[in-house]
Amino acid sequence: MKYKFYIFAPEDEKIIDMIIKAASRAGAGIMGEYSQCAFIQKGQGRWKPGNNAHPFIGKAGKLSKVNEVKIEMECPVRVAKNVAKAIREVHPYEEVVIDFIKLEDVI
Repeated sequence: MKYKFYIFAPEDEKIIDMIIKAASRAGAGIMGEYSQCAFIQKGQGRWKPGNNAHPFIGKAGKLSKVNEVKIEMECPVRVAKNVAKAIREVHPYEEVVIDFIKLEDVI
């Protein structure tokens, strides 16, 4: 059984590479003989940090809009917790969004 997961991050090649490598070391992004497999989609992130927040981008109490990417990868269910932990250790955001979706094998 596998998960597909999504992570939102700043549109910064160094940060994107750091996240993909950390997730891969934890067991994500492996497809046959390929490793570090990921799909990256560009978009715009928007948020308003609370007064006690410590945002990586933006200022507390002010609306932020920045270019972000959505990184998609797959991982076996058995390594999902380790993958999430590895991503959180390198991700620059104070609140890291990682959505895991269970994949069904139809073959």
